[in-house]
Amino acid sequence: MAFEAADDVTASLDTVHVTHNGVNITTHEREWARALTVTDPEHVAQTDVLRRQFQSLRLRRPQSAVAFVETASLAAYDRLFGVDLAASIFIGPFVSA
Repeated sequence: MAFEAADDVTASLDTVHVTHNGVNITTHEREWARALTVTDPEHVAQTDVLRRQFQSLRLRRPQSAVAFVETASLAAYDRLFGVDLAASIFIGPFVSA
């Protein structure tokens, strides 16, 4: 259960109650240990089922094909459009040719 969806969480010395929209979602005995995570065994079982379903779907998912795309030399475009890079290179005043 996601606690951000709960309207109210109340606790007595013995019991914890969680409600949502006025409906009791869960009631359980209170645990007093520090850093203790309380997990419902039914939730653990459902998690195992969902994990197996996800893993079996992933194994059956078709693998993506690798697409090979032809690449062209940029020099071919230079020739096509009449670009002469040698003639357009600027040699600044601080560079000796």
